[in-house]
Amino acid sequence: MIIKLKLLALLISMIFVSCGPQILNRPLTNNSKQVFTVLNQIKYSKKDEYKDLLYDKVIPALRAYKDISDEKDKLNQMVNDGMYVIEPKSIGDDSTWMFVYIVNPYIKGANYNIIPPLKQMYGDKEAKEIFKRWNKCYSSKQIAYWSSDDIAKIK
Repeated sequence: MIIKLKLLALLISMIFVSCGPQILNRPLTNNSKQVFTVLNQIKYSKKDEYKDLLYDKVIPALRAYKDISDEKDKLNQMVNDGMYVIEPKSIGDDSTWMFVYIVNPYIKGANYNIIPPLKQMYGDKEAKEIFKRWNKCYSSKQIAYWSSDDIAKIK
């Protein structure tokens, strides 16, 4: 029980530093088919820079990342395989662009922190610069939450 709590605390702390400031709820502890969703409000003037960082720096680093064990690598690959980005096609009423990330299913024990992959691919100095530029794109705190994968038809 204590190990599970420590693992959960570690995962939550990793996510807090992974993609800028966040508002975060807790995983659904008894649901193995959770969906992890992250909402990112990006400044009006930063959409192109954010997309460039995402597709040219962050995603390649996540895909190439090699963790300390084969087991972790398999978990990370499952996250990569189940990760989706929904790009905004129009601007919000608040003049921000809402990028939505979905990991379906949420894989417990996988890496959700972008810092280690960035450091592994680009080295400490360039990773810090990329992360600094990444954070400057946000207009507000990131909203991250877990939900069930149960989908109900609205009647």
